Amino acid sequence: MARGAALVATLMVMVVVVVVVVVVATAADVPFVDTRDGRVSGIVEESVKGRDFSSFYGIPYARPPLGRLRFKDPEPFPDWGAMGEASIPAPPCIQYFSAAERVGIKEVLGEEDCLYLNVFVPKVRQRTTERLL
Repeated sequence: MARGAALVATLMVMVVVVVVVVVVATAADVPFVDTRDGRVSGIVEESVKGRDFSSFYGIPYARPPLGRLRFKDPEPFPDWGAMGEASIPAPPCIQYFSAAERVGIKEVLGEEDCLYLNVFVPKVRQRTTERLL
């Protein structure tokens, strides 16, 4: 029984070490920029010509136009704190799915919460004090 517990403990330590190594290695490759609303992290992607570029998906530029904000002028998006996550595209704005309409199906895609920008840059300089947005 003690030998089985020691084996489990050793395996758990190995898993933790692997996770820490992966997180540290991944964090070193994450591009980020400082904006007036805080730091934003993105992802590195590769173009069809094999060039690396930085992508920042779903950066909010105003509060979602929901509830009391519907059909009103946009209000600034609040600070997101230490680091804004910009590695996943935001959903598209509401629109009819035209391909489905052609066969008689009226399908609506997207969300009203769609005030986001996607920003793509050739290279992000790290450790800069220059504000980009």
